[in-house]
Amino acid sequence: MLRDAIERYPNYGPAQSMLAFALLVSSHVGWIPEGHHYAYAAGLAQRAAELDDEDPWAHLALGYLAFAARRTEAAVREY
Repeated sequence: MLRDAIERYPNYGPAQSMLAFALLVSSHVGWIPEGHHYAYAAGLAQRAAELDDEDPWAHLALGYLAFAARRTEAAVREY
């Protein structure tokens, strides 16, 4: 549903940020191959933050990506 929402409404940030976070969590718990969707999720989260810098899901996803890359200061800023 989120992919469909992004396709139909490319400027609707919440769909992008929620999909980014869902992909990261799915990877973390083993539902999808780990790291396989990191670049896509990063792009979605960044776009969502550009559309609405107050979107908490975007910053949660960006924080997770920074944490996974061991960029502690960036993770703290995003979280």
